[in-house]
Amino acid sequence: MPGTPNSDGLSKELERQRKYWKKNFLWTTLALIAAAIYFLFSSPAAQIVCGDTALSITAPDNTVTQIEYRSITDVQLQNKPDYGTSISGAAKKGCDYGTWRNTLWGTYYRCSYDKAACCVVITTADGVTAISQENGADTQSLFETIRAKLG
Repeated sequence: MPGTPNSDGLSKELERQRKYWKKNFLWTTLALIAAAIYFLFSSPAAQIVCGDTALSITAPDNTVTQIEYRSITDVQLQNKPDYGTSISGAAKKGCDYGTWRNTLWGTYYRCSYDKAACCVVITTADGVTAISQENGADTQSLFETIRAKLG
C-alpha cells in the first residue's frame, strides 16, 4: 500500500541508488574527458633535441632521425620556405613530416610546423633535412644552437 513504512523506505532506497549511480556516471565521464584532453595536448607533435654529438629528430609517428654534427656540410635558416609536395609524408598536430620534394632541395626529409615562418635546412652527404620548432623564435634559437654545436 502507498504510504506504508515499507514502501516509503523502498522508494527512498531507490532514489538514493539512482543518485549514487548518476553521481558516479558524471565523475566517470569527467575523468574520461580529462584523460582524453591530457593525451590530446600533452605531447608535442615532434621533438628536436640537440645532443652533444648529434641532433635527434623524433617525428610524430615516433620515427627517430639522428644527424651527427660532424656530418653536416651546411646549415641555413630559410624564411618562408616553399616546402613543395609530399612524397610519403603525413601531418599531425600542425607538424608535417616525412619525405618531400621541391625544386630547391630536391627530395628531402621534412619535420616542421606549419605555423613557423622559417625552418632550419641541414645539408649532409646523405641529403637535406628541413626542420622547425612550433614558432619562428624557437626555430631561430634551434638554428643558433646547431651553429654553436658546429663550432
